This record gives sequence, structure tokens and C-alpha cells, in this order.
Amino acid sequence: MSSLLNSIRRGDAGDEPEFPSTSIVIEWENVIHAKESRSEAMLRGLNAQLNELEDRFPETPEIIFVYNPDDVEESQIRHFASLALDDRYDPQFVASPGSHFYELKNVGAQRATGDVLVYVDSDVIPQEGWLDAIVSPFLEEGTDMVLGHPFVETDTRYKSAVAMFWFFPAEHEEYEGYMACNVAFDRESFLEHEFPEEDSYRGQCVELKDRLEDSEKGLQNAPNAKVSHPAMNGFDHFLNRAVCSGYDSDYWYRYGEDPSRKERAKAAVSKLEHRARQVGYNVLSRRDSISDDPATIALALLLGASYYSLEFLARLVTIVRPELIERNFQI
Repeated sequence: MSSLLNSIRRGDAGDEPEFPSTSIVIEWENVIHAKESRSEAMLRGLNAQLNELEDRFPETPEIIFVYNPDDVEESQIRHFASLALDDRYDPQFVASPGSHFYELKNVGAQRATGDVLVYVDSDVIPQEGWLDAIVSPFLEEGTDMVLGHPFVETDTRYKSAVAMFWFFPAEHEEYEGYMACNVAFDRESFLEHEFPEEDSYRGQCVELKDRLEDSEKGLQNAPNAKVSHPAMNGFDHFLNRAVCSGYDSDYWYRYGEDPSRKERAKAAVSKLEHRARQVGYNVLSRRDSISDDPATIALALLLGASYYSLEFLARLVTIVRPELIERNFQI
């Protein structure tokens, strides 16, 4: 009788196994730098995929928005949710004063009740099949973390140029990395560790992955769980991303160690040399998949050189006056 009821609940998809209960956590911070239309598009895409897969969830997935009320008003988030999400999803809105990116994600996990915890950021747009691809691996016993595939959108010359040089993978590249904008966890496994509290802007996601691997947790890549990520939105955003990346590069270089200023400066120079090679390789290797237009290639090289030069200078400033960056820059 129970198998029959399950088949009825799943419609004609009785041969497809039922997903675990799922909570979807959306930080509402990145959207501050992106165009608001992206957030609406993200939510509409999420809504459509939830509807497509509704027969495979044992209960309606939770949607949890987490935000810092010092930066954004809840009414703004409710407005976008009302435009894009069906009423039955009844999202939660969780205020966390003073919190930022990873802290918001941790707060969302603490509020969630689903067996699977899916993180999708407020400025990315899920591609077709994303939700299925990022939740399905949890049907296999022992899966604790699933890594999605983010890529930078390429619908303008500027965005194509950014996609060609930046550290994000191209849409059609093989990718086994990890970014917190598109990832899922077994909730209990995540809560054993959470994103660590550090004084960096980014990088805690890598530290968490290392801790999970050290704990022999099961990690899987989901190459079809794709989301499009925006390019930097204007000069201020470009500058902030580069400067904060420089700060983080020094932070993680000296993490758990006590190198001298001279050693830190030498490491900054070495990283700049690596970045220069990386930009050249990325731009040339992505010509076929993104753009072989000479003007776009030239722009990609120029933007890459500018971005990583700013990153290098910020890293040097961090060595002598870190408070200048801590007080004046945020992503």
C-alpha cells in the first residue's frame, strides 16, 4: 500500500526515488552589488524548478532568506519573493543584525529543518536542471557535500571579458572546485562544522571543505548543477572585489603561521606572477567557448591585468596597514 501511495504522490514518476526533505537558504547580501532584476530572475528560476520536482519531495521544501537589517529592509525581500514565488512556499525571513556572507549562511542552517541544506546566493541564476542535479546525489548513502558549477554570464562584451579572465570556471569547462554560492550539504554534517568564523572576506568555504575532507565526509561534484554568476557590477564593485581578494590572499597565506613581513611580500610577488600566467592561460583557453573576438580578448587581458594588479597592491597594504582595508572595503 505504501509503495502505491508513493507512486501516486509522484505521479507517473514512480521509478524516480523520493528526495530527502530539503531547506534552501538564500543570503540577501550579494544582491546589494548586483542588479535587483537578477534576484527576481533567480527566484523565478527556483520557483519553476521546485514546481517541476514537487512530486519528488516528501514535503514542500523550506525557503529561508537571511539578511542583515543594517543593509537591507525585509520589505524589499518580501517584495521580490511575492513577485516570483508561489504562495505555498511560504518563505521564512530571518534577520541577523551585523552578520555578513558566511555568518548569514550559518544562521540559515541553524534555522533549517530539512535533511539537505542547499545554498544558492541572491545574485546567481539557476540553470535548467540545477535543483535536480544538486539534490539527487544525496540519494546515495554517505553523501555529505555536493559541489555545483557556477560560471560568469556572457551576454555582453564586458561580461564575456570577465568570464574569460576571472577565477570562475567557464560554463562548459570541467570543474571540480567549490564556491559557496552553489553548494549543498547534509544538514547534520554541516552543523558539526559550519563555515568557520574568520576575519577574512572570503575563503571560509575552502576551509570548511578541508575540514569535511579531514573528517572523511563524502563529497561529490555535480557538473550539471549550474548557476550563472554576474560579472562585477561597475567600477566600485570591481575595485572592492579586487582589494578584498588581496586582503584575503595575505590572510590565508599567514593562516595558522607567523611569517615575517618580508616573507609575506615575497609571497605576494609570487602570487602576482602566478596570476599573470593564469590570466593568459584562461583567456587563451576560453576563446573557443566564450569569444574569439579580438576586442573581447584584449579587454579580458586588460581587465585581468587591472584586477590582479589591484589585488597585489591591496595585499601589500594589508601587510603594513590592514585596517585601511578593513575600514573602507566590503563585498
